[in-house]
Amino acid sequence: MIGRILFITIDQPRDDGSGGQIASWRLLQSYASLAPVDLVAITPPGGTTSADPCSLAANTTLVPVSAFYFASSPIRLGIKFAISQVGKRPYRLTKFDVSHARDVIRSQVQRHDYDLVHFDHLSSFVYHKLIKGAPSILMEHNVESDLIGRMASEDSRRVARVALRREARRVEAIEARIVHDVDHVLTLSEHDRVALSRLSASNEEQVSVWPVPIKPTVIERPSERAVFNVLVLGSLKSAGRWHGLTWFLDNVWPRVCAQVDHARLSVVGACSVKQRNELAGKDSVKVYGYIDDIDSLLREVSLCAIPLFVGAGIRIKVLELLSRGIPCIGSEVALQGLPDIRGTDLVHTADEWVSSLTAAARSPETLSLAARDGLAELQRTHSPAAALTSLTQAVEAAVRRNETRRQA
Repeated sequence: MIGRILFITIDQPRDDGSGGQIASWRLLQSYASLAPVDLVAITPPGGTTSADPCSLAANTTLVPVSAFYFASSPIRLGIKFAISQVGKRPYRLTKFDVSHARDVIRSQVQRHDYDLVHFDHLSSFVYHKLIKGAPSILMEHNVESDLIGRMASEDSRRVARVALRREARRVEAIEARIVHDVDHVLTLSEHDRVALSRLSASNEEQVSVWPVPIKPTVIERPSERAVFNVLVLGSLKSAGRWHGLTWFLDNVWPRVCAQVDHARLSVVGACSVKQRNELAGKDSVKVYGYIDDIDSLLREVSLCAIPLFVGAGIRIKVLELLSRGIPCIGSEVALQGLPDIRGTDLVHTADEWVSSLTAAARSPETLSLAARDGLAELQRTHSPAAALTSLTQAVEAAVRRNETRRQA
């Protein structure tokens, strides 16, 4: 029986936020159905205790960090990265090691005797020594060493490549050690479960997949559209998304427009003024920036294109789009971690991108019908009940291992 849980995360869980925020919110929701949860979230500046986590957590404490995003604090985080290279811990663990967060967690531990501690994201595990004795679970949203390794392979700057490859090796060593230190590890995909298990083969049973539950949403969409409207969704503050979009605009989109009348690319997500101005000069491209009500736009969307070449884990946004009946065409990284599910089309080369998009423009109902079938599959594998069962089993496994280790 679990009496009280401490949930430590990076960024604020939101059911209407980024993919990582959505996964955290729904995991918090599953935990809250098991026991009262105290939430400590390290957030960007300006965060507020929104209704989402407050409706789930018994107590919510936000710890704002001014240097949260590299795009907005390149000098401070650049210095922190440089210092981490001569220290014992990699940048992934030092970035969010904040004294105020340590004070908050110490205070929470003094007030409550926690029966379980959940660390959300690898970066939050830097605080694990502050909580002694309680069973612990780590959610690895991504295999971070894999993510950093991909970033290194895509970076054209030699010095950056060398630094990132070194960081990937250091993070891999940390991930292998954590699989041993923590009582249980959750991943979002079988791909990541296998990757982490390989890092510490003797502890393979300690790693399991938690299926992010989907919330099917009926969106009335016209059967015929005058415009072939392709959506690109996600914050362009991510270097990986910006790199993928610019590649797509250079190598794919002009060829699609040459073959498809009335084609339009709708770019939705936070972006800088410089990025918006650069995209404004592109033919058949409309930049929306960040919008609150994405569902109103989805009514007019034919499909979502995800040209992503740097990343890891599972694309939560793909699950969200399929739950709304929106088909997705994506690169290998974009669809990584997802089962072979209908309503998605995996493409590798620019020619394959053009072929898939033009085929969808000629026969839009084919992919849309497949997306409906895909949604039916996801409702079986990613239901709230399946998520709760998976989490319950992980908690039981963590408690058992913790008891065994304490008795040894």
